[in-house]
Amino acid sequence: MVFSDMKQISTKQLRTRWKDSEIEPLRTFLPASDFPMAKGLSLSIPRDLTGTIEHEAGQYVDIRGFPLGSVAFIHDQDLDFSFAKSPEESHNGIEFIECRLKNCLFENVQNVGKILGALVRCSFTGARMEKVFITAEFDDCSFEGANIRNARCYDSKFRRCSFQNANLIKAEFGGATFDHCDFRGAQFGSGAVLECRIIGCNLADVDLADTMRDEKTFYDLGCELDGLRCVPSRRIYGYDTDMGPPPRKRAEA
Repeated sequence: MVFSDMKQISTKQLRTRWKDSEIEPLRTFLPASDFPMAKGLSLSIPRDLTGTIEHEAGQYVDIRGFPLGSVAFIHDQDLDFSFAKSPEESHNGIEFIECRLKNCLFENVQNVGKILGALVRCSFTGARMEKVFITAEFDDCSFEGANIRNARCYDSKFRRCSFQNANLIKAEFGGATFDHCDFRGAQFGSGAVLECRIIGCNLADVDLADTMRDEKTFYDLGCELDGLRCVPSRRIYGYDTDMGPPPRKRAEA
C-alpha cells in the first residue's frame, strides 16, 4: 500500500520502487492513459498528478521518490512527496499548479519549477528549487536549507515561514509580503527585493549589501535587524540612519 509507515530506505530505493504494486493506490491521482502498466512506471517520463486520494487524516500518503511532472488542482493534506525528482526529460521541472495543500512534505525534492496556489504547514526543507517561479501563499512553511537560487517570486505572501540557511542568491522578490518569517543564516546576493513588505521578520546578521532594494520596500519596527548589512542608499523605515541599525563587526574565523 502507498500509505506510509515512514520507514527509512535509501533515496535510490525511493526513486526506483515504483512498480505495479506500488502505483495502484495512486490510480485516482494519475491520468487513465497511465493504466494498465504491465511493467510499472518508466522512471524517465514525468508523471502528472491531479484529483484526490482517499486516506485517513493524519496518516501520510507515501509518494516519496515519485517521478513528478506537474501536481495540478489537488486540494489535499498529509501527502509526502519527499525526494521526488523531475526526470531530466522534463524541462519545466516539478510544477504545482493551483493546489491547496496542508501538512505536506516536499523535503529534498529536486527541480521544482513552479508553485501556484496556497500551502499550509508544508516543508520544503533541503529542496532544490533553482529558478523556481512562485505566485502563492504560504503559512507556517519551512524552506530551511533549500536552494532557491535564481528564484522569481511575485505577489506572494509568506506568513511565519522559515528560510534559515536557505540559498537565496540572485533570487528576485516583487510585491511579496513576509510576515514574521525567519531569515537567519540565509544567503542573499545579486538579487532584488522590490515593493515588498517585511513585517516582524528576523533578519539578524543577514547580508543584503549586494541585493537591489527600492524605497517602496517596507520594514516595520518589529523586525529583528541586529547585524543586518544593507547598502547605505536604502533607508529602513523607523531607524535614524539610512543603513538601519549599525552592523556588528563579525569575529574573525
